[in-house]
Amino acid sequence: MAYVPGFDYDLFISYSHADEREWVGMFEQNLRESLGRELGVRVSIWQDVKEIRVAEDWKSEIEEGIKRSAAFLTIVSPSYRTSRWCGKERACFLNQFCTVEQLQENEMPCLDKMKVGTIFRLFKVIKAPWANRAHEKFLPRLQHANFFNGEAEYMEFTPGTDDFRRELRRTTAALVDLLRRMRSRSEKVFVSCPAQDMIAAAEKLREQLHQKGYNVAPVGVSELDFTTRELVEAELEQAVAAVFVLGAEYDPFVTFQLKEAARLGVRPLIWIDPEARGRASQQQAALLESVGRLNGLPATTRLLTGTNDREMISAAVGLISAPAEEPAVNGVAAGPGGVYLICDPTEEEDRKLAEQWRSKIEDREALNVFLPSRNGFAERHEQLLKQCEGVLLFRKCAPFPWLQQNAWDVCTAERLYKRPPLRSKCFVVDDPSPFQTYPVQLVSEPDRVDLGRLEPFLARLRKTDGAYAGG
Repeated sequence: MAYVPGFDYDLFISYSHADEREWVGMFEQNLRESLGRELGVRVSIWQDVKEIRVAEDWKSEIEEGIKRSAAFLTIVSPSYRTSRWCGKERACFLNQFCTVEQLQENEMPCLDKMKVGTIFRLFKVIKAPWANRAHEKFLPRLQHANFFNGEAEYMEFTPGTDDFRRELRRTTAALVDLLRRMRSRSEKVFVSCPAQDMIAAAEKLREQLHQKGYNVAPVGVSELDFTTRELVEAELEQAVAAVFVLGAEYDPFVTFQLKEAARLGVRPLIWIDPEARGRASQQQAALLESVGRLNGLPATTRLLTGTNDREMISAAVGLISAPAEEPAVNGVAAGPGGVYLICDPTEEEDRKLAEQWRSKIEDREALNVFLPSRNGFAERHEQLLKQCEGVLLFRKCAPFPWLQQNAWDVCTAERLYKRPPLRSKCFVVDDPSPFQTYPVQLVSEPDRVDLGRLEPFLARLRKTDGAYAGG
């Protein structure tokens, strides 16, 4: 399974079979091990070790391998330059982004389609130079690493030497950056680290989601535990859903992950193994009963159907690919985007008070309320300002410049992100006086958690007769 979702292979290695096989084999082995250490998982590399080139099934096997690879690496040498097969492999990869006519242009601007951020998906390993330094004119815009010294009388770097290891580190760093960027572009789904009896079911779910093109976090099914609990928030960050598979064994870390998902506003999807209830310990039975009643869980929580893990996986994939539905309140659907409750996540008192407001709003109004993250604040902040129907800006202890910036963001969100008007805006701050002219509802005493004081703000979110543009 590839590290990058949506691909069968992370890397396709193209090289001339006329080159020294031992060098190519050692390079591939060292690169595979180096990438695995950096990424924490075994990468999937396609390499023609079966001499497919000489057979008739080149198109069906090699071409498919190229098109299903996230990145393409060329081992450049004089033999590579004259190899018809290498040219076919390279053209097959490049033609996904550029036509033959475009490739004949000097600047080849179409290659920008091959970029992920600032990094190209084709990397050149220069094993040996071409005559008159002609290799420097071969796709010159692309990143590369030189595994040789000298020019006319050059010397290739031998595997295991310091020079070889230095260039291998450069190659690894570039490819790790590229693969991580490509993985992060996919929608993220958090699959919780389960109790021991549910590991097999979680592994099957992770594999299916990965094959569907989702970025499954964390990378390993047992990667997180209480010793790494501080990493849970970062793994949940920007996930479209968090999936939990619950069986008969009780694991307090599963409960911790569930609470974190609820706190961060990540949509929980929960499957309870039907056979678990009769075998569950008293503590696990209490958890299953509480989860079955959705006690303390966000309004968007869904219990997955299915009498076995295969049916559960089908239900999970279906719900993840569908947009989250907002629950009805007294027969009237709430705003589709929920409420973004902005607070300074680095101020502990503000964070705790904001969570109290959030809990009150979710319990009474059945609205989905989202809080910012400590890590990646800017990305989540922008995402929620684009999607939510209501914004509540909260501040008690946060620095005033932070408040000013976020107040400006709220009042300019429609213009800044070219989104429909927000239906409702409210500032709950210790001193509302600087914002008297802002088109928002103003509420003082942020530590007095009373929903009655938010009634105008909440009332507008219950309306269904169109969007609301003011305060």
